[in-house]
Amino acid sequence: MMSEDRRGYPEDASQSNIDFYSASSEAETSAPLMGGERMPIGEKKKNWPPCRPIIHHDISIDIAPSSRKFIRRAYVGWWFHSFALGWNAIALSGSLIMGEVVGGFFIGLAAFLVGVPASFIVYYVLYKALKQASAALFAMWFCLFGTQIILEIFFAIGSGGTGAAGIILMIETFNLSRMVLGIFIAISAVIWCLVALFNVLFIISARKEYSDMGGHKAAGKDFAKQSAQAAYDNRDAIKQVAIDNREVIVDFAKENKDVIIDFAKENREATGRLIMDNRDTIWENREVISEVFDTPVTTTQQRY
Repeated sequence: MMSEDRRGYPEDASQSNIDFYSASSEAETSAPLMGGERMPIGEKKKNWPPCRPIIHHDISIDIAPSSRKFIRRAYVGWWFHSFALGWNAIALSGSLIMGEVVGGFFIGLAAFLVGVPASFIVYYVLYKALKQASAALFAMWFCLFGTQIILEIFFAIGSGGTGAAGIILMIETFNLSRMVLGIFIAISAVIWCLVALFNVLFIISARKEYSDMGGHKAAGKDFAKQSAQAAYDNRDAIKQVAIDNREVIVDFAKENKDVIIDFAKENREATGRLIMDNRDTIWENREVISEVFDTPVTTTQQRY
């Protein structure tokens, strides 16, 4: 059997992975700040965007070596998408100057101003998923990124008045003998087609990373853990809701007894904390609990 070191990593793990974990630990515990101060443990200095840092973004520190190439492709894809939005607005600005499809220009400008940060959020969900090894975040990214690809295809096809400088608008512009403007829109259409193709291929390749992380099964467990933690953090509010809707909850619990038991077993730590913090309430309602789960709540359980 392969032995492990005190950090839980195999002793014969590749040197690159060992260096990655060591660098991550050092960055989290001893990152220097201006004036000789040091950051609190677990925090990292905000460094992105460079002009006004609001988040921490460092692929070489946050992401495991095996996933760095993958996340860098995603980062390049975000820049590619942002460039497409920018060129789309530039192409439509020509139509504004010539007094045509004015409404489309303002929609395209709004798409650029909103689309660039929104697409970065989509990218950062994937970044956090790989950083935290969270299959739940990865699954969320699939949904968000799939929506982004649909919008890219829409922009590639785009017609006048929609804010999309795509194929249909290109044809309409050339039919009006607006050659210079048509060339700008043609470039935009080509860029959108390339961006959509790049991201379609990327989301297909992402399936392997998702499978390596555990796939849908791991995502389900992550969602369950997050739900249990959220329940613990908001236990007082949940307790009041439970009191106000006691009969409905009892009926639901009876119908889903097996599911509740399985969920509690998979999340023993969070469930245990909930029981400890609410043991008096549980004891006061022991008859209802016994009826739901066909298990008597005895004085032995009261102590816990």
